[in-house]
This record gives sequence, structure tokens and C-alpha cells, in this order.
Amino acid sequence: MANKKVKRWVIDRAQVRRLMVPVQIPNQQELARHTDIGYFHLCRLFDGAGWNHRTLSRLCAALQCEPNDILVRGQDEV
Repeated sequence: MANKKVKRWVIDRAQVRRLMVPVQIPNQQELARHTDIGYFHLCRLFDGAGWNHRTLSRLCAALQCEPNDILVRGQDEV
């Protein structure tokens, strides 16, 4: 049986940084404070760690955006 490759959705760090400017969030520490997401967890999200809907909702609320504004297809997984 052949392995099926699946692309998962990841949070795009560059797009998040672009969206931080209009809402005047200067850095990731402040984003962590605004979202009530731990700084370490936030950094892991940007490195491709999995996310849940609550985390995504908090990010979108702080950045005043929609999920499709910050999600991109990640690397292939087997």
C-alpha cells in the first residue's frame, strides 16, 4: 500500500507579523499577552506545531483577521 502524503494547515509567521502592524502589536511577546497564549506556545505555533480552534480564534481576534488570512498549507506529511 502506498503512503499517502497529506498537507496540513500551519500558521504563517510572516503574515502574522504583517497583520500585527495595523493593530499596533510590536512583537511576539505583546501578541502572546494580547491573546493569552504562552510565549513558548506561540513560538511553537510559528515553527509548525499543531494548533486548535481556540488558539486560532484568539489569534484572529487580536489581529482582527479571519483564519484564512494566517493559515497556509504546510509541508507534506506521511
